[in-house]
Amino acid sequence: MKLRSLEIAQDLIIENELLNKSKEKFLLIFGEPNEKIISEGRLIFNYYINSYCDSANKPILNSDKSWIDFYFDSTGRLKEIPQTIGIE
Repeated sequence: MKLRSLEIAQDLIIENELLNKSKEKFLLIFGEPNEKIISEGRLIFNYYINSYCDSANKPILNSDKSWIDFYFDSTGRLKEIPQTIGIE
């Protein structure tokens, strides 16, 4: 639907019982992330929200950017429900 917000993300995790579930199950609900990051042995899926993106789905240079990070453990399971958004 092209709608993203912290509240919608939290609701989707709860409604679909995604906490401690595999990244594959998570991706079936959320689709491909804007970025995949590996940090300290954890996988992070990053989804932009309320951001202006170009045709390649990347934020426009020097524009405001906000996102939600979803953290997976070393076994690929979602470890927490996000509580904040990142802003740049």
